[in-house]
Amino acid sequence: MSEGLGTRTARAMVWVYASYVGGRALVFVSMAILARVLTPEEFGLVALALIVTTALETLKDLGLTQALIVADEDETERRAPTIFFLTVGIGFVLWGLTAAFAPLAASVFDEPEVTPILIALGFNFVLRAFGATHYALAAKRLDFQKRTYAEAGDVVVRGLVGIGLALAGAGAWAIVVGYLAGTLALTILLWLIVPWRPRFELRFEGLSRMVRFGGSIAGIDVMAAINRNVDLIAIGVVLGAASLGLYTMAYRIPELLVLNFAVVGGYVLFPAFATVDRDELRNAFLTAFRYTAAFAFPLAIGMVVLTDPLILAVLGDQWIGADGAMQALSLFALVIALDIPAGTVYKATGRADVLLKLAIPRFFVLVALMYAFADDGITTVAYAQLGVGVLFLTIQLYLTKRMLGAGFTVLGRVAAPAALATVAMGAVMFGLDRLIEAPWPTLVAAGVAGALTYLGVLRLAAPDLVRGLIERLRPGPTAEAEIEAAPAPEGAPPR
Repeated sequence: MSEGLGTRTARAMVWVYASYVGGRALVFVSMAILARVLTPEEFGLVALALIVTTALETLKDLGLTQALIVADEDETERRAPTIFFLTVGIGFVLWGLTAAFAPLAASVFDEPEVTPILIALGFNFVLRAFGATHYALAAKRLDFQKRTYAEAGDVVVRGLVGIGLALAGAGAWAIVVGYLAGTLALTILLWLIVPWRPRFELRFEGLSRMVRFGGSIAGIDVMAAINRNVDLIAIGVVLGAASLGLYTMAYRIPELLVLNFAVVGGYVLFPAFATVDRDELRNAFLTAFRYTAAFAFPLAIGMVVLTDPLILAVLGDQWIGADGAMQALSLFALVIALDIPAGTVYKATGRADVLLKLAIPRFFVLVALMYAFADDGITTVAYAQLGVGVLFLTIQLYLTKRMLGAGFTVLGRVAAPAALATVAMGAVMFGLDRLIEAPWPTLVAAGVAGALTYLGVLRLAAPDLVRGLIERLRPGPTAEAEIEAAPAPEGAPPR
């Protein structure tokens, strides 16, 4: 990496993780409050509607804003206005499609209340479209500080509006209106702090190349969304809204505490990997995989060990039926997190077609398993999703080995310190969970003791990894140090 890129990437990591920690903490608090006020069935109604909007959301810009990220600076300047107006137009089309599909979705799920909820949620496509180009331009410049401010506004407004309406007795509509209010705040803030304004200059010559690249990305996103929703559709149709509400919450906490840590890192890795020389890409991938493992392992296993006290302390006993599914989905979130660095490599090197080719058979495997096991309950569905995730992670890492020469032995050495420290942490947490009965004291004692155990063992097993984590998360000059200066992971060739 060049000096400027290394400095900007390190700074971007700091802001992205700051956004994550602050934003997820606020989301977690608001979710916990809503879980105490609303019922699983009310959460399930919104989850049913979100199945449709999440599927359509993958088409929100046909991948054009991601194509903007990898374009050169001159082309970005020329194409940005065109992409802005195309994206806004697509937003209105998707809102119309959502309204058109709403009665059909309500009929399929046998929940008439889904129709008005879907029509309202569809307007989110329009609100988000007006800020999508600003969002992409900030990512291209690795200016995640501005995105952090905007995302914080989204989370705060969404939480305050949702909680206020829930306490006022709005039911499921508290989540819906909060969702829309947060997106409106996000878009307004992006316009205020990203120094770009669209000009009505539509340039379509040469746009086909970006459309082809964006189409590949959109295709991947479509298949990923379908694969993410196969289990939700099966539960919604077979088991109903209340079971879907439990399953959605079982996934929501691992998503907040485990998966998003890796996802936000991927936001930075995509533009950074896109500018890395092919010769340096192997080391960059191994470093990303190492840090992803260091974050994801302890978070996921901590969730598995402390599932029951976490549910009882944070959500309440009406959600205890989600415990088995939450354990399986915590491991599934770990699998997806480990998958992100490899997937980002394919996107950044123009080989997004590989991900699409993997997503198609994954869909058919998931459909077959959901057809076979949906009647057995949400825990069985969650373990089926986990099994498919492990299978396709193995396949993708094998393909990455062929591309970069980073085989399973090398990846094992890279992740071994985090795995060893996680085992020690899990043992300490398990013992304290058995000794302490009350949920909150269990969480506090096991959380603190587990974290200290993890960091202590990790420091002994990989002191350079601990130093690197501190340097990348600490603001100031150290955080802006060269990523190149970090020691290469064990098993990687010298730079």
